[in-house]
Amino acid sequence: MNLSAILYGFGGSGKTYTALTSFCNPLTGELTSNGRWIRFGAESNPAVLVPEANIHQFSTHKEFAAYMLAALAEIRKGEQIGPWVFDGYSEWSLLYLHDHEGEDNMTQYKGLKDAFVAITRLTSPIALASTAIWTARIDKKRDDILNKKGEVFVEGDPDFLSSEYYPGISGRWTKFNMPNYANLVLHCDTLMTKQTRGGKLTEVPTHRVHLVSGNDYFVKNCWEHRLLAAGHPGYLDNPNWSDIMQALEGKNAE
Repeated sequence: MNLSAILYGFGGSGKTYTALTSFCNPLTGELTSNGRWIRFGAESNPAVLVPEANIHQFSTHKEFAAYMLAALAEIRKGEQIGPWVFDGYSEWSLLYLHDHEGEDNMTQYKGLKDAFVAITRLTSPIALASTAIWTARIDKKRDDILNKKGEVFVEGDPDFLSSEYYPGISGRWTKFNMPNYANLVLHCDTLMTKQTRGGKLTEVPTHRVHLVSGNDYFVKNCWEHRLLAAGHPGYLDNPNWSDIMQALEGKNAE
């Protein structure tokens, strides 16, 4: 099943590692398919092992677009490339704003909207004939700021965004429309859980991926009904990408 996914969360929540397991063992560097790790700006993660030939770093949008157009041409000829990990939306949007520094806000954000639509077309699972996984940082919902009369001085986030946290990307339109273009938006978190290590029960950091909506974090998952019907708890701890796919397909319930 090829799909478009977004894994978002604070730094160190395991989103890049989980995404990379879609085509590689990040602990050994062993490839399971001809995937790509696309990194923007200063994004990097020296703790994971991925062959250099499968890593591509871009500091401008033009370089990235040219690379993707060439890759899509090879895919149309029958080349098997993927899954793709794009690391990530937040840095990509900052690159755009840096490239267009000095423009007025309306021009800048209209351009960001257009660039977002263009990148969506270039990286869709249909065009790539493969899964596309984006990472993103996390944003917190902003409330209205009122003046002394109780009137709205600075408008907060739209009412339809009821979640407290959601994927972070610069640009108002792109921020709130980004989930519409993904099949799957999952929140990644780090928490302490008790595990047996060396025969002793101890608390260790655990990377948790939330598969269903919660009170605070935004999740989009059209397979949610299948998970809940199967008795799935709605999250996975320290998962590989294959664990997430099996959960979506109803093949595991724990």
